[in-house]
Amino acid sequence: MNVLGSSPPNPLQMPTVDRHEIDADAINVLAAWIGSLAPTAPVITSVAPGSGAAGTAVTINGANLTGATAVSFNGTAGSVTVVSATKITTTVPAGATTGTITVTGPNGPGSSPGVFVVGAPPSAPVIAALAPTSGSSGSTIVITGSALTATSLVTFNGASAAFTVLADSEVIATVPAGATTGTVALTTPGGVATSAGAFTVVAVGTVPLITAISPAGSGAIGTTLTITGSGLGGASAVTIGGSAAAFTVNGTGTQITATIPAGAGSGLVAVTTASGTATSSTTFTATAAAATSSGSSSSGRCGNGIFSLLGLLLLSVVLRRLRLRPSDP
Repeated sequence: MNVLGSSPPNPLQMPTVDRHEIDADAINVLAAWIGSLAPTAPVITSVAPGSGAAGTAVTINGANLTGATAVSFNGTAGSVTVVSATKITTTVPAGATTGTITVTGPNGPGSSPGVFVVGAPPSAPVIAALAPTSGSSGSTIVITGSALTATSLVTFNGASAAFTVLADSEVIATVPAGATTGTVALTTPGGVATSAGAFTVVAVGTVPLITAISPAGSGAIGTTLTITGSGLGGASAVTIGGSAAAFTVNGTGTQITATIPAGAGSGLVAVTTASGTATSSTTFTATAAAATSSGSSSSGRCGNGIFSLLGLLLLSVVLRRLRLRPSDP
């Protein structure tokens, strides 16, 4: 006879466990299993692009996106097209402002890890030309194009180069050591521009190279500019700020003496030989010629003549008051 509260018969003689004892490990496993069955909120891992104006198409990547009912850009509702559990497409709505993107599903909202910048996207850079199209390590080239102002990187076939932005349409870069023949690429926030043709890297001394100009920065029209470098022998033209200059070359082809021409403005110094054209790495500004002293001397003589005439008039008045005449003995 079974007594109320006692254990039932155990005909198989299996180990018995008091029903009041609790296995902590079993409960933890059960809790984890129950938790895995709980619904999860959307997760956003990336957004492409990361910026754009109203009307821009945007792709949201992540997880648990199935069943999403709303997408908002910093609180402004946008369209929702669920492509899959890991992708949603939408469009930047009118009136949206910079901030996070939020996706709302049946199990709650999920936000982007970074902000989406609302506004006109930056213009893509364009490389229109390279000048020259060949050079040695240390040579300077001029890259012309458009949307180049915010350039952050210039490479020669993958090798990073030092550069200076002169204008939105012009960048000068120095061929880096170890560069090889290939395209020139330029990076800005708007993207990457690549030259249509290759830049040919040649051995040092094969093409002209300008390493220094003196004076640096500026000089008066009519004065001398010294250009130092290599491969300058046989130079056929020298320009300063775009204006042709008279020049002479030393016997070793390492130095040119040029006269800063009238009409020269601000720009690069360039030397052209049969092997190519070399340009300076910095701009040079031609200033007005120094004034001569002839004008001052003439003014001085004129002034002295005026004072002499006034002196004679004053002397005549004095003599008249004394009732004298210049002809009196």
